[in-house]
Amino acid sequence: MDRSTGPDRAPLVGRAAELARLSAVGAPALVLVAGEAGIGKSRIVAELREHPDLLGHHWLVGECLPLREPFPLGPVLDALKGLDVFSPPVGRVDRVDVFPRVRAGLAELGPAVLVLEDLHWSDEATYEFLRFLCRGLPPKLKVLVTYRPESVRAERPVVDLAGYLPRWARAVETTVRPLRVAEVGELAAGLLGLTRVTAEFATRLHELTGGVPFVVEEVCRALPAEPAPRLADAPRSVLDRLTAPVALRGSIAERLAALPATVRDVVGAAATLGAPVDEHLLGRVAGLDRPTAAEAIDRALAHGLLRQCAPGLLATRHALATRAVIDLLAPDELRRAHRAAATVLADVDPVPHARLARHCKHAGLVADWVRHAEAAATRAVALGDGDTAVDLLADVVSGSGIDITTRARVAALLSRAAQPGLRHDEAVAALRAVLTEDDLPERPRGEIRFGLGMLLVSQAGKSGAGREQLRVAVTELADRPDLAARAMAALAIPSSTSGTVTEHLAWAKRALNMLGSFDDHAVHTAVHVNHASVLLYYGDPDGWPVWRAALARGSTPEARLHLLRGASNAADAALLLGHDARARDLLALIPTLVDQDSGLYTNRLVAGTRLRLDLAAGHWEGLPERIAHVLASAQAHRLPLLDAEVRLVGAELALATGSLADAEVDLRAVGERAELLTISQVAGVAAARARIALSGNRAQEALALLTPAVDLVRRHGNWGWAAQAVPQACAAMVALGDRAGAVALHREFADAVVDRDAPAAGAAALEAAGYVAPRAKAVDLFAAAEGEYEAMGRPYARLLAREALAAVLLDDGDKEAMVDVVAGFTDLGARWDAARCAQALRKHGVTPRHRGGRRGYGDALSPREAAVAGMAARGSTNREIAEALFISVRTVEDHVANALRKCGVRTRSDLPCD
Repeated sequence: MDRSTGPDRAPLVGRAAELARLSAVGAPALVLVAGEAGIGKSRIVAELREHPDLLGHHWLVGECLPLREPFPLGPVLDALKGLDVFSPPVGRVDRVDVFPRVRAGLAELGPAVLVLEDLHWSDEATYEFLRFLCRGLPPKLKVLVTYRPESVRAERPVVDLAGYLPRWARAVETTVRPLRVAEVGELAAGLLGLTRVTAEFATRLHELTGGVPFVVEEVCRALPAEPAPRLADAPRSVLDRLTAPVALRGSIAERLAALPATVRDVVGAAATLGAPVDEHLLGRVAGLDRPTAAEAIDRALAHGLLRQCAPGLLATRHALATRAVIDLLAPDELRRAHRAAATVLADVDPVPHARLARHCKHAGLVADWVRHAEAAATRAVALGDGDTAVDLLADVVSGSGIDITTRARVAALLSRAAQPGLRHDEAVAALRAVLTEDDLPERPRGEIRFGLGMLLVSQAGKSGAGREQLRVAVTELADRPDLAARAMAALAIPSSTSGTVTEHLAWAKRALNMLGSFDDHAVHTAVHVNHASVLLYYGDPDGWPVWRAALARGSTPEARLHLLRGASNAADAALLLGHDARARDLLALIPTLVDQDSGLYTNRLVAGTRLRLDLAAGHWEGLPERIAHVLASAQAHRLPLLDAEVRLVGAELALATGSLADAEVDLRAVGERAELLTISQVAGVAAARARIALSGNRAQEALALLTPAVDLVRRHGNWGWAAQAVPQACAAMVALGDRAGAVALHREFADAVVDRDAPAAGAAALEAAGYVAPRAKAVDLFAAAEGEYEAMGRPYARLLAREALAAVLLDDGDKEAMVDVVAGFTDLGARWDAARCAQALRKHGVTPRHRGGRRGYGDALSPREAAVAGMAARGSTNREIAEALFISVRTVEDHVANALRKCGVRTRSDLPCD
């Protein structure tokens, strides 16, 4: 959903308790609503005006303004404008004459609420009038004032108004608090037009805004025009690049302007430091002695410009307030503040290298910047925090004022640091740039190129370009056999549609042969892990023993990082092979391998494998939501490989559940990104599109889709990856009368996978054999395939094999098997398949029985009506819809009519598309 669909008025979040309490207050009463700027005091007033219990009241609303010379009693006069209470005085306000007349006029109105907003800015006459009014508060009047406690003048504390009330009147005070993390997420979702945002997004947005609703709204409205689901999962790539909203900068500038220069100094120092610090350190950076700093800090706290985030630690109100203050500082002020921060922090033990790197960079201390950045990044890499290392190093590598020797050294560190993280875009750009330098020293060139190649292959979705970089790196790493071995091991992994089984195995062997030339435990583990991976992908029976041996090698943190990647590859391979239980065990193993945060690249990557496992296992409840969540994450963190994988899962699910148009769109889109896909994915896309064509009796189209994929597998040599495509190709050839061609393809496939440890390929060989075998034998072959899929735990694949068996029996007059298949697809939620099988039964004079009666949907669209409405909205004709969903044209017409009525629209184009 695009965020342009969000409401104009922000949803009210987290204020139910305040509204309930305030709406229940009876007259006469004084209601005090306190809270910092932007916290939502005025919104509460607006909601109260619409509350059912207060609709019969006169609402008189005035606003105090921050004017140097305010008009006496101006807010009260504004509130009474249009009412025949009294004529505004001319010139000086005569309190003795005016105050009683106004109170009498208010008393005559009956039930009324006098609202004075922002009372901290009130003029003296207005405040005096409120004191007078409270002493004799009319019995049907409620006075509601809003104010900022941090801006109240000492001589007018606001709460003292309660002391003037008679004993029969009630005083109620409510302080409006900042929103909690979950409430910030709920507000953001409403503003973006989403049902929800991720917990990560909500947490980061809360850190940026401090939970102040006004700031949350400003941030959401300032987000770039990108699809909302992507924005909702992009705490770094989107939120961290935002500038402070102009309204927030204005609010802070207004408060600073009214305070002494020393307050500006401590607030500027706090913003420059950008992290909680103690009072003494803050005073030193501000350049103030202790007494002066203490007084300035107290003033800043009182006016909401600083906060005490922990005992003894001070910081700005929130992250965006920090950015706002920085924006308000003049360049020379900011430069001096960073120099002061660098000087003060240099004495801290342990040395905060990351913070010092930032301050030295902005202070222009280049040599110190590089030194601290390298030290901080080295520690981050040791802790597995590659993203922080990339943040620290990418700017150094790209720095125009830094000598090439230094940049080359830092680029080599960057190339290592970026590999386990998610900030590959910045790293790739910096590494590519430094490799173009003519005076780049030869020694680090190969290491830098190796790191670039690894990033391009594994994260950037540019496997072809990455593999080329790795090939060149092998030739440049003559004096680094450890990195050369890693490059060879990476080239052994079949990460693209290029290469052959022979080539990949040759690279693995070359890498293994290099191990005797160096002694690096982690690199040895990496090479053995990749050797296991390539064997597993090819269904070699030796793959699992090699993997177990590699797993036993991981005795160091760096080696276990390689095992983490290996477990991801092994889980992917296991699922392709048909070892679904092993795949789940490997996914469960991953969190135990290393203690890393959930942002690690590999943890993002295996999310696609989990979705594929759920699809295969029939765990479809909530699967569309999980797919959408992972897809948003892939887009937000720019992981094109994961994006393509998840889109394919979504397309296959949409196909099974009846959203045929969505499935075709996504399958075509994934297929057009061939440069991102592995051979197994190319075959999977072709097989899914061929199923659609075969269901519509378009065998020639199906074969045209499948032939390039089969040829690609044949050239590569790993026939196990054609498990989805070969049965479909055999079925298409038989339908076209080319049984001999189908038999030849089946034999080629079966011979190639017979000695492979690949249950999925074995089941596919049985299916393909069923399509080319005589009818009597086909039943047994399809039954055997069904048994294989059942053993794997794949109910959908089992039902598809059962459907092929039932089709043979149906032609022989046995209808019961197809009836059971319809029931099985229906129970699983595979509506498209159930409809296809039901149509086959109807052609043989059988109407499938409904199980458990028909569900009533009332004014909501039924699943079938929703599917028809979606295709109609996209422009499909009734006949096209009927053919796709295996129903009659008359039924389509009925469903379209029902959908138009239920949705309250007149034309097909206005029907919902999803």
